[in-house]
Amino acid sequence: MSMFKYSFFSLGIISIFLLLNSCSLRGFVVKQTAPIIEETQKAILSESEESIARGALEFAIKFSEGLYFYYPKSPYFSGKLALVYAAYAFAFVDGSPYSDFDDRADEQLSRTKGLYKKALGYGFKSMNARIPGFELAVKSKNSLRLAEALKKVKKKDAETLFWLDFAWAMGLFLDLSDVQELAHLEALQKIALRVDEISPKYLGGSILAVLIAYYGGRSDVIGGSRKKSDAFYKQALARSADSLLIADYVYLRFVLTQESSSEKFDSLYKKIQSFNIEKSPSFRFINVFLKRKSSELYAKKEFLFN
Repeated sequence: MSMFKYSFFSLGIISIFLLLNSCSLRGFVVKQTAPIIEETQKAILSESEESIARGALEFAIKFSEGLYFYYPKSPYFSGKLALVYAAYAFAFVDGSPYSDFDDRADEQLSRTKGLYKKALGYGFKSMNARIPGFELAVKSKNSLRLAEALKKVKKKDAETLFWLDFAWAMGLFLDLSDVQELAHLEALQKIALRVDEISPKYLGGSILAVLIAYYGGRSDVIGGSRKKSDAFYKQALARSADSLLIADYVYLRFVLTQESSSEKFDSLYKKIQSFNIEKSPSFRFINVFLKRKSSELYAKKEFLFN
């Protein structure tokens, strides 16, 4: 190869390398892959076979993470990672509450919290890319800064903000003894209310499940409110039009387990188990795994109501 051809060849390689690493091309990749990711997400949500959905979700995590590493500045990929990590943790890892006699409880608790923390981290990366300083404002414990940050949130942020808040809430309610995390309870509530304001129909209004747990997962003495929890549960059922079991499961898990009697717990469990997943084909996966999780929770009835 002549020196001219060699130089020309080298220049071509360098040009391709620079092109592949340019922000404009990376932005183009986001636009081209986004429709594929959205359709894959719909396909997973409509899957009734849990083993298939689980495998697809595990692949989606690594695929989305690879795309995120390719273009970390994009809020889109980090937002999707908040979704897939939180969904995976909730569906397949979070087996709380755990019995005091469960030898693997600490290990499972640590693993679950770790996954929720990953989801939360990616959620904040996404929101920081959209709204600079968002995480600092939310965690500042300054109500005014929090309100100002949430004012900047748009409807397009609803999905990321939902999963950010969901992961944060589920991780926090795993361990209510963590004083530092409890300091963020107000932020959890405010974020949930903001999501409900900008996109009340997202995932059938499931953001209300966070508020159900927020008020129903604690006694009135430490800031909870059974009355408010019941009101949000009633609102969630009306919003979802009996198409999703998220509100039912959260109410079963975080509210009815606080009662001394199992009568209402038994009744809601039977309602969940009798739910026909074909009533809502686009949410088959969610309803299938929630029926399974409710069975796992019901199996712990003896230590929950002893």
